Amino acid sequence: MKRAEAKSLGHRRYFTGKPCKRGHVADRNTSTGNCTACLAEDNARHYAENAVTERERSARHYRENGDYFRSYYAHRKEDFRARDQARRSRRLNATPPWYGELDDFVMREAADLCRLRELATGLAWQVDHMVPLQAKLACGLHCAANIQVMPARLNKAKNNRLVMCEPFDWMKYV
Repeated sequence: MKRAEAKSLGHRRYFTGKPCKRGHVADRNTSTGNCTACLAEDNARHYAENAVTERERSARHYRENGDYFRSYYAHRKEDFRARDQARRSRRLNATPPWYGELDDFVMREAADLCRLRELATGLAWQVDHMVPLQAKLACGLHCAANIQVMPARLNKAKNNRLVMCEPFDWMKYV
């Protein structure tokens, strides 16, 4: 397929069957005509070159501004305490009277699974309430049937919304 034809059909990618200048036989982006394999190589190289510098930059920023962060927390200690207390209170109110040994066991196993997955993947994992403890339309229970282990970035993006409410719904977003 030619690039102009792919553009007219509204495709994001097209395939010519011919090698690019680096010898890849792969799809090309309709917008630029660039080979997707070349772009993947370039992105991997860029990440490898800049990943360490990002970590170093973050560490340097904290070293230089550590006093600010400590001061920020010290001046707002009561706010942080109140927020944590409200979360504990919501969880306590969402715990059903029939919460038992099995629920407690599943909660501990989920926390252990988070640690194991983090070691295996290098990504942060969190225990999530599928139906949030506090949402606009519904409030879930703090029990074994309402929890799942998912990547932390997805859990943070989910927040208190009624999305990814079924087991393994989050897999679509990985």
